[in-house]
Amino acid sequence: MAESGLRGRGSVEAARGVVAYAGRYEVKGDKVYHHIDVSFFPNWVGGVNVRNYRFEGRLLILTTQPDEDGAIERIYWERIDQA
Repeated sequence: MAESGLRGRGSVEAARGVVAYAGRYEVKGDKVYHHIDVSFFPNWVGGVNVRNYRFEGRLLILTTQPDEDGAIERIYWERIDQA
């Protein structure tokens, strides 16, 4: 039987690079604290992700804390008027 859609290896490829989580958040100073209730990564559930944030025009830019090598990641959200 042939694979179709996002089954099997196709789903693994589609998920590569995905970071997804949800939960409540709180803002303190220049940081936002995401209290994770649901995540693509089960080991994140119950944890807190801390991000620096800033606004540039219509963009919300979230920046991770540096990892052990000093690398950071940025997440960009753009506000739109209408979907």
